[in-house]
Amino acid sequence: MTRTTQPMRINRLGIQTTDQPRSGAKSGNPRNEPPKIISTVIATSSEINFEVDSENVRRLGFLLCSRFSSSSAVLDYIRYNKVPLIVLDSNIDDVPLHDLIYAIRKLLKAEYSQIVVISDQADENFVLDAVMAGCTGFVLRPYTFETLSKHVRHKPDVDEISLDEQQLAQAQASLSTGQFNEAIQNFEELVENADRENRDEAREYFDLGAKCLLEKKFGKAIIAFNNTLRINQLYIKAYEGLAGAFKGKGDLEKYQLYLQKAADEYARMDNFAQVKRIFGEILKRDIHAPNPYNTLGIELRHKKMFNEAISAYQNALKLSPVDENIFFNLAKAHLFARNYEQSLESLKQALKLNADHTESAALYTKMTGKTWEEDPRGSLLDKYLLSDASESQHNET
Repeated sequence: MTRTTQPMRINRLGIQTTDQPRSGAKSGNPRNEPPKIISTVIATSSEINFEVDSENVRRLGFLLCSRFSSSSAVLDYIRYNKVPLIVLDSNIDDVPLHDLIYAIRKLLKAEYSQIVVISDQADENFVLDAVMAGCTGFVLRPYTFETLSKHVRHKPDVDEISLDEQQLAQAQASLSTGQFNEAIQNFEELVENADRENRDEAREYFDLGAKCLLEKKFGKAIIAFNNTLRINQLYIKAYEGLAGAFKGKGDLEKYQLYLQKAADEYARMDNFAQVKRIFGEILKRDIHAPNPYNTLGIELRHKKMFNEAISAYQNALKLSPVDENIFFNLAKAHLFARNYEQSLESLKQALKLNADHTESAALYTKMTGKTWEEDPRGSLLDKYLLSDASESQHNET
């Protein structure tokens, strides 16, 4: 069957669109129903690149939205339309590409969209900026269709996250039809998985992504960071779904509880994005730094992001396990986060490595009331805990 091509035009927003008949004209749509939402956008200032990319996107099976030639047009369209695939050419002249990716991610929040960069630039810092901003794929020109297909999820991945995403869809379907108990059961299973396994899967993927960046394995870093985002968004939607289901049942207390949990997960997703951006700047600025995780921890601590700083220092210790300065930095982060026992334990590790570490010794004395030389086997807190346990055991007998 021969496909007819609609005439194209550029509107005042810089969007290339297919001309549509005016309202009321005979068009095979006698009910004047609104057009279906177009699911794919391509942003480029190059007509040639648009022609190549649009043909390949069609071959992947995506319904194609025509060309956006400015960042403002991209953002305006995404603000009002659900777009599962966004293709960004490096030839967008009005803003740096990574700033546009950040803006898209901020706008989308919990809505998952693929953002695939197709670039004629292979500069390492350019790639790093795109990865840290949140792209889900990076393809260099000239490319083959097979290469693009490897970077676009045109079929659901068969992994643990995709199975949870399927369960999320089932729960949302139950919620939409008023089957609140069934919806609650499915939503609760999703958010309880992490608690049962006692692991932070989003954090694990995030740390893996950072490790891949250090090793300049950008493709693997993209996959890991993308999985972090998918998990964050999964929990946000599950908590919002639970809130909606309990509201439907008239339980306003649990409705408020799960709304707050969703808000907490939104904040966590924003923190991941901020940490990732700072880490990228460090990698560009200090390319020969022996341990960029330590630098990351310091910057996060100064921003009062203490839990994120703790995670950064823990990763720093994986690279430099016998560095007393990192243990001291970790102790300070724990102290500011009010994790007093963990802070003291980190100080002990620093002083065991170097008893002459002045800052660690001073903080140890401030926390325990004794110098490290006076009490090398443990702190007053340790002795208090031991004596308290001994007294408790004596009372029981």
